[in-house]
Amino acid sequence: MWPSHAGWVEVAVASAADGDGATVIRGRRHREMDMDRRVRNTVVALVVASVTFMELLDATVLTTALPAMATSLAVTVIDLKAAITTYLVTLAIFIPISGWIADRLGTKTTLLAAIAVFTVSSAACGMARSLEALVVFRAAQGVGGALMTPVARLVIVRLFDREDLVRVAGLVAMPMVLGPVIGPLLGGYITTRYSWPWVFFVNVPVGIAACAAIAVLAENHRPPSRARFDVWGFLAVGLGLAILTYTIESLDSHSFSAATVAGLFATGLLLLILAVVHCLRSSAGVLDLSLLATNTFRVGVLQALVGMVACGGLPLLIAILLQSQLGYSPLQSGVVLFCSAVGSLAIKPWIARVIKRIGTRAVLAAYPLGLAAVLLLLSRTGSHTSPWQFGTLLFLFGCGQSVFMNMVNAVPFLDVSPEQTSKATSLQGTILQFSMSLGISFSVLLLDWRLDAGHLTLGAQTHVEAILGSFHFVFLVMAAVSAANAWVGLSFADDRTEPAPALGTRQAGAP
Repeated sequence: MWPSHAGWVEVAVASAADGDGATVIRGRRHREMDMDRRVRNTVVALVVASVTFMELLDATVLTTALPAMATSLAVTVIDLKAAITTYLVTLAIFIPISGWIADRLGTKTTLLAAIAVFTVSSAACGMARSLEALVVFRAAQGVGGALMTPVARLVIVRLFDREDLVRVAGLVAMPMVLGPVIGPLLGGYITTRYSWPWVFFVNVPVGIAACAAIAVLAENHRPPSRARFDVWGFLAVGLGLAILTYTIESLDSHSFSAATVAGLFATGLLLLILAVVHCLRSSAGVLDLSLLATNTFRVGVLQALVGMVACGGLPLLIAILLQSQLGYSPLQSGVVLFCSAVGSLAIKPWIARVIKRIGTRAVLAAYPLGLAAVLLLLSRTGSHTSPWQFGTLLFLFGCGQSVFMNMVNAVPFLDVSPEQTSKATSLQGTILQFSMSLGISFSVLLLDWRLDAGHLTLGAQTHVEAILGSFHFVFLVMAAVSAANAWVGLSFADDRTEPAPALGTRQAGAP
């Protein structure tokens, strides 16, 4: 049982009555309670990381199950794209209001509800027997996921002091690194060994366990003053992001004419421009854009956006290169990609030490250059490259990507006040989610354009070097974008090696 506030009162009374002896007891009790609090907070962070991993894994594990799902539901794989796009569009609509809901209901209540919705809808997806039912249940999953990840991040920001935030942010960032790598491998194994519904059913026990742990351990943080709901801002931001996300996700399937694509882009951008104007004028906008005036927040979210465009699509590109052009099996490709997960785990214990040694600004400038170097080396690969060489490069990429995810999940919140944390997580989550979709589409569309320009067919055994050259071109462009991200890191104004003072004063009664 966790220590209660009554224990503090008892020790204080004993101290006043008994003098120095009680003071020693109080000091010992203080240390014990502090240790218990740290253990509990770490457990909560692990649970939060597990639900974040569940949500991000679900977004990627589906890709390798699509052929089996199409056969079972009597539709085409292209038709099933609707299930993926619906999920992403729902995320884009509801992430911006996640902070407002958390302030209204409390972080614990909101997170429990989000996990419950995600878990139940996952089970429903597994039981779906038509495409229409699957799309509806995926939309429900998107609502749960849109609240789950940003609110989980908000729990961490409010739970830990700033000196612990960079360390703990690594736990929360790990799913963002591992999900795209492990997802396709796990999805292929589950679909082959069992059947496609189990791709969704595996979420159920994780969701139940996470709900139980959150219910027992987490505190229901809720600020005393809560802003009114910004209806017009929600509609403008949600619809604008939904239209842009839908359009971006549909580009690679050539579903629309150029005029239709231009019209959709223009509509989405116009809605976002109107949303920006509205949020700047409103004191209670759905997105608090005044946060961008804070250097640490601005640098963190801008690096996330540029970094995702640079590297977000690399795992998918490598999988396409290995399987479609170099003849690797799905299992062989999955093993090579898994090397990036190994790199992520290997460097994780060293990140905080490196920041302490050379400073935050140096790390923010260095890791994009490291990722750019890996991309340059990938532009020299080909049919002569061994699996070990690919694995080594992916290991190095995983190291850089782990630092990237750690920084973009910690740096934005270094100078955010406790009153702004919910709005900060909403804005950061909105930008991060959109940039993830943008990064994958950017790399795939660039490859598609290059192949079309050379009249090349992916997987063909003729013009192999030209096809590989198309991949090399994409890697070079991604390297240039990543190198530019180093300039963003250099704009970080505070070259601190030690974390700054506490992120904010905890509310009375908080652990």
